[in-house]
Amino acid sequence: MSKKVVASIILENDNSEVLMGKRLDEKWKDYYCFPGGKVEEHETVKIAGIREVREETGLIIAAYDLHFVGYTEPDYAVCMFFWCFNWLGNPENLEPAKCQGWQWKNIARWPTFVVPGIQLFKETVWDHFIKMRVNNGFRI
Repeated sequence: MSKKVVASIILENDNSEVLMGKRLDEKWKDYYCFPGGKVEEHETVKIAGIREVREETGLIIAAYDLHFVGYTEPDYAVCMFFWCFNWLGNPENLEPAKCQGWQWKNIARWPTFVVPGIQLFKETVWDHFIKMRVNNGFRI
């Protein structure tokens, strides 16, 4: 059986905060995640991320504003991470049965409990992500 592919979108605002939601599903209740979700058949990872962000938060993102920063492979999926600092709208919780709500979290102080794919991102990709931002003159 092949793993599902998940798009995970790191939305960063002008205050160096990232948008995270607290999950409500039984398996990951009270764990934080970025907006995103499973890639559907005949979808690219970017298109899936754009669709999921809109379905979950109402935010509108253009494909050219998504910057690939890495991936992780927890046992349940391949998680593809994209960084975005440009979008239209203000985040709303459009799936209240799945998420307690969206919160801006300081990029340097992650919540203690995050889903495994994001925990692996913190442990393996994070330093590369920060270097990419610094080397390209992006804010910290």
